[in-house]
Amino acid sequence: MKNHLKVYIMGPKQLASKGAIPFYENIVAFTKNYFGKVVCTYPDFWDSKRSPRSHYNFMKSVIKSCDYLIAEVSTPATGLGIELEMAVTYKIPVIALVREGQKASHLALGVPVLRRIITYKDQKDLNPKLARAFAAL
Repeated sequence: MKNHLKVYIMGPKQLASKGAIPFYENIVAFTKNYFGKVVCTYPDFWDSKRSPRSHYNFMKSVIKSCDYLIAEVSTPATGLGIELEMAVTYKIPVIALVREGQKASHLALGVPVLRRIITYKDQKDLNPKLARAFAAL
């Protein structure tokens, strides 16, 4: 049931060093079955050659152009918080992902555009939960 909507999958950069790259690759591949356009923190923006100001403005335009955001919020991060606040500014609905056993930021879970919190064990557990969330959009 692919649609024309655009989604941005975001999460902390520091997760790359903790083996999260396959997670992002899998979630992007899965999400492409449901959305017309998918962009992701990895690989799209982790190796930015832009200046900090240029990168900030670029990310603001990316978020503004999206219909939904999927935020992996299991690990608090400054950049992720800034991106969530951009979602609030532009009224972009957010689906938050929280890995079981992790404690997401209280502020991240309180953003007014948050539509759903999905708690998951692993990728196998997450995909059907995302499918149900996407069906409800």
